[in-house]
Amino acid sequence: MAVDKAGNKSPVYTEKYTIDKTAPKVTLTTPKNGATGVSRTATITIKFSENIKSSVNWSKIYIKNMNTGQIVFIGKSIKGNTLSIKMTYKRYPSKWYQVYIPAKVVKDSAGNNLAAGYIFKFKTGKY
Repeated sequence: MAVDKAGNKSPVYTEKYTIDKTAPKVTLTTPKNGATGVSRTATITIKFSENIKSSVNWSKIYIKNMNTGQIVFIGKSIKGNTLSIKMTYKRYPSKWYQVYIPAKVVKDSAGNNLAAGYIFKFKTGKY
């Protein structure tokens, strides 16, 4: 409460705040973990529980060809709650790929980072 020079007291105000301490979580991947027959050119998407933006480990996202161990070249972007990953080159047919999303790769508007890394894999189709 405040009092001015004339002795007038201000009204008492009460405010309640909710502090967001909940980190974003992966809710869906396309393709799903363990999927087979996946398109060799389709964009890979990872949906989160809330809108996201890039964070400190953004450059550490990668996709690996599990048959050769080779890391493949990718481009990535965010729109709303979705992280999209597009490989620069067409994926090889009938090969397993692993997508690695490290902790702190994205954060929400309150600054809460993705707490734990997320890994999933899929196998491409023949064509």
